[in-house]
Amino acid sequence: MDPIAFARDLIDIDSTTGREGEAGRFIAGCLHGLGFSVTEQPVDGDRANVIATAGPASKPVVMLSTHFDCVPPFFPSRIEGDRLYGRGACDAKGILAAQVAAAERLRLQGETRVGLLFVVGEERGSDGAKLANEAAAGARFLVNGEPTESRLGAATRGILRVKLHAEGRAAHSSFPELGISAIDKLIDAQSAETDVDKRKKIVWEIEKKLAEDVARPVIGYNVDNTCWDPKVKGLNLQVNSIYNGWRFEDVWLDK
Repeated sequence: MDPIAFARDLIDIDSTTGREGEAGRFIAGCLHGLGFSVTEQPVDGDRANVIATAGPASKPVVMLSTHFDCVPPFFPSRIEGDRLYGRGACDAKGILAAQVAAAERLRLQGETRVGLLFVVGEERGSDGAKLANEAAAGARFLVNGEPTESRLGAATRGILRVKLHAEGRAAHSSFPELGISAIDKLIDAQSAETDVDKRKKIVWEIEKKLAEDVARPVIGYNVDNTCWDPKVKGLNLQVNSIYNGWRFEDVWLDK
């Protein structure tokens, strides 16, 4: 297969999250044509994950995976010099094309232990990935394609969720002094240690313990409301990026 031509054909299909149906059918059809055993796993409406193996009896040990939905706005592909442009060229249709090319090359060499998993909905809610878990066939490793400047990142074996609980007392806004703010309590607890070196040491001790237990956590939180003007010391927000590998060891709430 020609991965550049494949990538361009896929990029030229608008698969903004929620509209992945046509792109999924295109991927499935191409994989069928290459000789893979393909399953289209329905997610919602005409949206479906695409799962492929070297043959109906194949049991993959390694799954190459990424998503084929994109953020808006859609714009088609073009080539300038040695670079491919278009919505999803980097995140993640170009990656998807490279994974198909790699799996096809291995399959033609007789290697049947590599499978493909392409999901919908990654950019908003990950409904495709959640459903794909139900169809997991026991592969030992998953290589997830995302733009990482071609650097391999170690992934998680599980997830650690932390919930903070604070109790307050409600009061009318005209008499705030009669109430107790639970939010203020959480901020006070978060900001109790103002010494940056000590904060880093606390994070490092936690990380050391997790490493000893062979755990690589992803620390996240649920967002019910968005704060457009965060008062956070030492934090430089960037678009579509994760600050400091989720560690936040050198920032703390200010207000």
